[in-house]
Amino acid sequence: MHLFAASPPDRYGSMALFFGIALVIMAPVAIRMLRRNAAAKADTAPVTPPSDAEAPPAAATSEPNDLAAVIAAIDEGATTLRHTADEAAQCHIAMPREALIDGRLTPESVTTALVRDAIRRSGLAVVDERIDDSTHHFTCRLG
Repeated sequence: MHLFAASPPDRYGSMALFFGIALVIMAPVAIRMLRRNAAAKADTAPVTPPSDAEAPPAAATSEPNDLAAVIAAIDEGATTLRHTADEAAQCHIAMPREALIDGRLTPESVTTALVRDAIRRSGLAVVDERIDDSTHHFTCRLG
């Protein structure tokens, strides 16, 4: 009496068949995961900052309410605080309540979220926040 009903060559054939079926089923998932990982690596690749000659000045925006100037001020404030010896030093960021992105008026909730994200990414923490008629003021320190 045999323990296996199929002879050895038949077992190898059925194993190859099942392997092929598994390959066909899993290949799209593997390809998707490889593409996702490659895209994630491309997003987190180190970016070399432009030299001082290539970098446009922060105050060269065409509109006074441009959000890019506020983001540049956040980066400048974070750099200044990192180079000061005083741990209690703070910087003040003023964001216009009617800010423009690419020359278009943007809802205040969107601009506030973008500014808060830029503050967080620059390593700052909001200590105080004040809103008046035309400006949203953030007082920040290193966080």
